[in-house]
Amino acid sequence: MRTPRYFEKVASEILQQRRKSGPTGRQDLMHLMLTANEDSTEKGLSKLTDEEIIGQCQIFLFAGYETSSNTLAYITYQLALNQNVQGKLREEIKEAVKRNPESSLYDLSHDIEYLDCVMNESLRLNPPLAQVNRECVNDYKFNDIFIPAGPQVIIPVYFLDRDPDVWPNPEKFDPERFRSPAKDCRHPYQFLPFGLGPRSCIGMRFALMEIKIALVKFLMKY
Repeated sequence: MRTPRYFEKVASEILQQRRKSGPTGRQDLMHLMLTANEDSTEKGLSKLTDEEIIGQCQIFLFAGYETSSNTLAYITYQLALNQNVQGKLREEIKEAVKRNPESSLYDLSHDIEYLDCVMNESLRLNPPLAQVNRECVNDYKFNDIFIPAGPQVIIPVYFLDRDPDVWPNPEKFDPERFRSPAKDCRHPYQFLPFGLGPRSCIGMRFALMEIKIALVKFLMKY
């Protein structure tokens, strides 16, 4: 296929360019991978090779494309069904533009709390992954549950997001769940669209940014 080869070439060129230009002060993904490539590592752990860095760049783009586009489709679907929410979100976008008429779409998307609420509620009802698998590498005991090292542990994201003890009327689309005080009494591990901890989705911030910018642009016009 030509497309993977194209992105491989682009990633390789960016890698070489960043390596020649030296430190830029940008704490982005490429900077982190270059640091992992060049710095000393703990004993027994290998450094990232150039091929692995290029491969990670490709996965970052490909894995984030379908999940982000699906999330946008689900959000627009929910906004079509819940036109009161759509109207409220459009008004908040207009107010944000009035407050900061010179702001970029990137800055605007970070200035609208209700936008985050709408996006999170859609992610709750339609998570990118229905479950997350993790391998238990050491024997572990949680309360009265013993998990031996070796097996896969499945975190049922879809069902956690529909637990009626945590989400009253769980099938209802209600962005206010993600405003205070409703969100303040909820355990952070009850909402895991991108996972949590050191092995959470590496593309989370990028995905949220592009989804919010696309929504703001779309709702400003339509």
